[in-house]
Amino acid sequence: MPTHWAMTLETVIEKTGELDHLFALVERRCRAAGVVAASPDASAAAIVEEVINPLLAELECHLRGRLSPAMAEGEVKALIAAWIDDRIAELEA
Repeated sequence: MPTHWAMTLETVIEKTGELDHLFALVERRCRAAGVVAASPDASAAAIVEEVINPLLAELECHLRGRLSPAMAEGEVKALIAAWIDDRIAELEA
């Protein structure tokens, strides 16, 4: 039975099992951007502001025009995984 995909981005990522894959992208983007700060709290805030929020906004825009309520979980997982893989490939190029 298809899932209705009108839910939060966080829920979609969790439901498709792509959270660890997304985390790998976040780690690579942090290294590529050289996100560092004087303290752990400042570093966490910098990562959220400079890496995580922009990535989630990009992913949400990507999914907005491509998701349909009739899509199976595997289709959505493949869509998210491909997007993450493309972002990783851009960083490694």
